[in-house]
Amino acid sequence: PREYLGLFFFAAAFFCDWMRLLILLICLTQGLAFYLPGVAPREYLDGENVTVKVNSIKSTETAIPYDYYSIMVCRPEASAKKIKAEAENMGEILWGDSIKPSRYYMQMQRDVNCAKVCTTKPKPETLTLVSKGLKKLKRRIDDEYRGHLILDNLPVSEVYIWEGSEKGLYYRRGYPLGTPGNKSATTLVNNHLAFTVKIHKPDGLPGWRIVGFEVVPYSVESSRIDSECTADGDFDADKYPPQTLVVTPPSEATKSLSWSYSLHWVEDKEVAWSSRWDHYLKSSDASSSNIHWFAIVNSLMIVLCLSAMVAMILLRALHKDFNRYNNPENDDEAQEETGWKVVHADVFRDPPYPGLL
Repeated sequence: PREYLGLFFFAAAFFCDWMRLLILLICLTQGLAFYLPGVAPREYLDGENVTVKVNSIKSTETAIPYDYYSIMVCRPEASAKKIKAEAENMGEILWGDSIKPSRYYMQMQRDVNCAKVCTTKPKPETLTLVSKGLKKLKRRIDDEYRGHLILDNLPVSEVYIWEGSEKGLYYRRGYPLGTPGNKSATTLVNNHLAFTVKIHKPDGLPGWRIVGFEVVPYSVESSRIDSECTADGDFDADKYPPQTLVVTPPSEATKSLSWSYSLHWVEDKEVAWSSRWDHYLKSSDASSSNIHWFAIVNSLMIVLCLSAMVAMILLRALHKDFNRYNNPENDDEAQEETGWKVVHADVFRDPPYPGLL
């Protein structure tokens, strides 16, 4: 009937108006905490401390991010059980980011030949004598998870030579936690990171601006890091044997893992601070990452469930009113129009401010 059709259109228009208002409020509240790369440049003087932060570890094989400190790595404070994350905006929450401080120490224009961060020792279980920390780290490496660091709001990346349709440098965010093992090879841990920070000298301003943050991961035997990783020595990560990760049997399990890094500052006169994100944007088209079917299906299920809930609420409200109006024994409803009958014709009338819709 025409009356029912008008009620349906009125309910749909009312719901759409509320959804528009809700989205507008969310955009206004989150806009205060939103950050666009390239909005606030900063200059660092020689010797000034540069903060390095860690982000969640992620993998193209799975759609589940994990906290960086959920695996057996060096924590900022040895006594801190729970490291507090920074304030997150809506974009970081949707992407699964968890930005926290790190143990890496950098100073502008101060190269580091090799610096040991810490040594982590697994704690075996009482019954099984197998360390949960080693098992979790091995599982993350086998799932091809990548570690993510942030320097001056710029993510760390590996640099490759792309041989596709457009030849050039390919930037891949993050670094692999290790090399997955198989029946014939043992899992390796990337416990040494060689950082290269590219900087640019702005005209007429003191200090330097960071325009690039690159990393080359290495697997180095922990005993070599303990004995030969010094600030004055000649540490060449390529010539040392790799660090294996053995979980079982307990008698042959890895006893400890030492972590280290090196740092090299390079001046880049071609890349300006305003265009430092161009490499990441171009590399995203060249990458051939797998489609996250789990994330797509998860998003579709959430949308369908929310739509079904809203539809059920509207149908229950309308069905209750329709039964009351169509009841022939209810003489009061036949004489007086109440409820939805009062506004059923308003859906065909223009609102006072149609431009807001």
